[in-house]
Amino acid sequence: MGSANNMDGPADAGLTFFGQFVDHDITNDATSSFGPKINPRSIRDAHAGARHGLRLWRGPDATLHLYHPDRKVVRLFDREANPNDLARNAKGTALIGNPHNDENIIVSQIQGASIQLHNILMSSKVGGGAMAKDVHDCATMGIRSAVLQEAIPPSNRNFEMVRRFVRLHYQWLVLNELLPAFAT
Repeated sequence: MGSANNMDGPADAGLTFFGQFVDHDITNDATSSFGPKINPRSIRDAHAGARHGLRLWRGPDATLHLYHPDRKVVRLFDREANPNDLARNAKGTALIGNPHNDENIIVSQIQGASIQLHNILMSSKVGGGAMAKDVHDCATMGIRSAVLQEAIPPSNRNFEMVRRFVRLHYQWLVLNELLPAFAT
């Protein structure tokens, strides 16, 4: 501002929106407003206890309204009026874990891409084949098989593997793309 020598930074424009998506994932502060000063320590995180990335993937047991009624592990996506949009209720509200991810069309599309990735991988995992093995291998990386067998009931194993696969890739993007672009 006020300089004639403004230089472009290393971040691609789309990373700004991905950063907004990540911000929504880390905290959901519904108490802040413009005007009076608020002590940051007094803000309660509406998502407290879930700081692991993609908290919208709490699963059908915790967020049943976000999943297909007939196929409990497939996230709701699209609608008759627009097959490339998020699923919405009768009032037009997106059926997603964090309503902030519907603030603008680009963040909404990032949310939609995450849901579609989950659904594609879930279909592949259930259907078997090469992609199912890749999902399994990635999701179980660094986990002892005994822990996997004891901690996850067989009925939830495919879902948990897909959730871990998506989460690991999301975290990789944050670590290797987003942070280096803004924190150089």
